[in-house]
Amino acid sequence: MITSEQFSNLFLRDEQKDTRVNFADLGVVGFSITKEYPKTGLIFQPMRNQKNEVDSVALIKIYFVLENVDKNDMCPLSVWISPASKYLLGGRIRYNYEDQDSPSEEALLEWQKALKPPELLEDAYIFNTKTNKILNSTNNAEVNTHEIIEKIFLEHLKTAKRFRGLPFRLKLNTRDFFANYPLLICKGIYIVNKQVFSRDIPDTRSYDTVAYELFLKPIPHGLFQIKQPKDLKIFGTELPISKNSVIYTAFIFVSLNLIGYFWFPSLDKGMAYLFAKNTFLTASVVIIWFIVFDNWLPHILLSVSNLIVKLADWSRRKKIKV
Repeated sequence: MITSEQFSNLFLRDEQKDTRVNFADLGVVGFSITKEYPKTGLIFQPMRNQKNEVDSVALIKIYFVLENVDKNDMCPLSVWISPASKYLLGGRIRYNYEDQDSPSEEALLEWQKALKPPELLEDAYIFNTKTNKILNSTNNAEVNTHEIIEKIFLEHLKTAKRFRGLPFRLKLNTRDFFANYPLLICKGIYIVNKQVFSRDIPDTRSYDTVAYELFLKPIPHGLFQIKQPKDLKIFGTELPISKNSVIYTAFIFVSLNLIGYFWFPSLDKGMAYLFAKNTFLTASVVIIWFIVFDNWLPHILLSVSNLIVKLADWSRRKKIKV
């Protein structure tokens, strides 16, 4: 199997303009490369160090995962780009404001607030590990390695153009909004199901459990269980309901009774009298209430949450053309 150094050598090297670091071949083969931003035509000002030297560079990573190589020796190739700091890329884990090679604290705060080009991930390539050729995943045509680097760098720069990059930034922000903020609704539904209906998923701490809790995957209805199960007999019918549902049901019933007593004086004996007088009506209403309130409603809410998770995942995966 090709090593990261051999893979890096497939790409033309410009000693004057890029610096490369090969990966350690621990399950991932690839390398990173840095390129300087042009001095004009950008929507942002690159961060500078205390010597007034440019610290911001574009960091590009080109790599493939060994376990993704299929039986035909083909593997998806990822090309990623994002703004980065020369100072941190030099092996440092944090900025040292007393070091002249480091940006100042003020410069860092300014950079964090500034509008910058977003990171991009291009996955339109396939690497043949047998022939060491890179193909376009759409038409299987061989791709020039130099073009791969230049293409994503130019797309990255385009997003940083004041006017040419505006449509892309708007589409990107819209995608990120639908990929993240609707999940707050899922969080609210999860809290309601847990606190009101005592429904939750088993805490196994597995990958799937973490994914469910982060709303990265829809929660299967079969895993949605009552944390405090109570099979209560209601007029001869056993229903799995939670303690919380009984409490909230009693609260709602008492509230309705009080509302009927104070707001509808003609029902001077309240709604409780109507139910106590008709046993069949009482049994029917209570059974239907618990079926709908404690059995159907939690799963309806879960279905809504799962639909939002699927839509958010679709939005997250949607490719946006620059």
